[in-house]
Amino acid sequence: MNKLILTFKTKLMNSIFYRIAILLLVTIVYPSCKTEKFVEPTDSHQLSYPLVKKTIDWFNENSALPISTNKRDIDVKEYTPDWQHFKIHINQNGVEEITVPLIKTNNNKVLAFYTEIGLVLDKDGKPLGMIKEYVGNPYIGETTLNMYTGSGRMFDRGIYNAISRTFTSAVKRRSNTPNSQ
Repeated sequence: MNKLILTFKTKLMNSIFYRIAILLLVTIVYPSCKTEKFVEPTDSHQLSYPLVKKTIDWFNENSALPISTNKRDIDVKEYTPDWQHFKIHINQNGVEEITVPLIKTNNNKVLAFYTEIGLVLDKDGKPLGMIKEYVGNPYIGETTLNMYTGSGRMFDRGIYNAISRTFTSAVKRRSNTPNSQ
């Protein structure tokens, strides 16, 4: 009988320690396994986010404009925005900025490594956007960056440095001030 009581006490102690160990493990390990929640629109609502809506409208309006005959410009109609992979972040001025990858539908001339829409809203809520074409890997070192209006007209070209996140324009600008001659 003593042996039976001793066996029962041992099993009871083991089960209590087992339960405590599991409880301790769950309370310590579970919180560390949780992922952080990011404030971003869910899949079902992401295209209704106000900045995304304005970007969609901006792209549709600009891609409906006539195509330029200048060889340095691009045909915006050859690009399709990848609305499922847009990113919204706060820029250096504290303003929300959206970037949307552009996929070239006509791959005859694959020159760019990566093309995207970059857009912010001004203080009145008006969209200010551009199309950025990285000719080379935009994540490593320096690469050529071509910048276009929403209708595909080039307005700047230069070197983008991925390390310092800076852009150096190669376009020489004329100044209209009287002392610039």
